[in-house]
Amino acid sequence: MFNDKYAKLPTIGQDLVTDFDDNKKITTIAAVLNDDKHVSEVKETEEYPEIGASEETVQIRHRKNGRKISLTTEMLRENDIPNFLMRVNALPEIASDEIEELTLARVTDHYGSAASAAEPYVYRPEGTGTALYSSTANTPGTRAPSGTRVANNAFVDETDLDAARAVLAAMLNGRGKRINIPVSERVILCPDAILGAVLKVMNSEYVPGVENEISNWGPRGRWNIPVARILSSPKVDDLSTSAWYYGAPKRQFLRKWKIRFTYVTLGQNTQAYLDRDIAFQARISWDCEVGATDYVNFIQCLSASTAPADE
Repeated sequence: MFNDKYAKLPTIGQDLVTDFDDNKKITTIAAVLNDDKHVSEVKETEEYPEIGASEETVQIRHRKNGRKISLTTEMLRENDIPNFLMRVNALPEIASDEIEELTLARVTDHYGSAASAAEPYVYRPEGTGTALYSSTANTPGTRAPSGTRVANNAFVDETDLDAARAVLAAMLNGRGKRINIPVSERVILCPDAILGAVLKVMNSEYVPGVENEISNWGPRGRWNIPVARILSSPKVDDLSTSAWYYGAPKRQFLRKWKIRFTYVTLGQNTQAYLDRDIAFQARISWDCEVGATDYVNFIQCLSASTAPADE
């Protein structure tokens, strides 16, 4: 009953992260960065250049959570089965809300990239909490020459998408070369407040106000994002009603399950029944956290220059 109930709850978090299991309290993810000499040709008798290799690590921590419900004998006597099940079903609904809200807060780095940055950070290079989104060049690292945030870029029309795409296109890999994220992997994450504007642009064949010009972002455009990859939820509005995001989040965000959902029920407990007439107890618990392994795959766009936490 519990698994079926949870599976039917509407969430978008799973489309923004890559899930994995690890029972460590702190998980360290390592990536090898190659320092290339950018030699375009090795002539005959010349020595092949050797590349240097350095290791870059990020940490993903853990966050344990859970809920418990107790039903008294009076509740069981006075409620029919549907009402009883409704109370028990509140557990997976609460769990779904908590995991979804945590995932969205981390992917948007709501706390770490706020005007007054604070824990919890989603990006922890070498274990140090670091703001993921910044409009400063070469921040949070030199592989983001234009930064990772586009300020004063409220979603109005395709020009705002062009601005986000230009920042993403400038991102570099470990060799200092531009990265290539296929259009088929890119998504738009936006609050419900601006979803209508996003859909209007993506469903418009032509550029508004321009005669017979095909929109690059419309249904026939090279950069069109299908509706299935336009991710939105009213829960995003709780973080910001205007900030939106563009890129390939699954490449960048890992959702670690130290403990998958554990559901335990207990029938009549003699002591609890004696003390408080508790006839039935149920508990759900989980241990889940989200971490960023990189900073070059997902762009934040703000309507002004103020971080979402302060809006």
